[in-house]
Amino acid sequence: MLFTKIGRIIAFSIVAFGLLTVAMGVYVSVISENMEVNQLLSKRYLGSSINSGEHIDKGIFRVLIGVAFGIATDVSQRLETLSTRA
Repeated sequence: MLFTKIGRIIAFSIVAFGLLTVAMGVYVSVISENMEVNQLLSKRYLGSSINSGEHIDKGIFRVLIGVAFGIATDVSQRLETLSTRA
């Protein structure tokens, strides 16, 4: 039960940080006028020299990994409740 709760916290954190990454990438892409400005703003606000589109991709990937991890914790919780009933 302890590992399931820790797993849920980790899954929620991964999803939250993934959504934050997507939001910041969208913000940078909306306020930039061209790709040069996009790269400069990405370096300033996102902390790396890759463009905002790649940050959006990374954020979506993190959200999907977090959702998969959350599903795994749900399966773990269901199996635990089934084993305690039997």
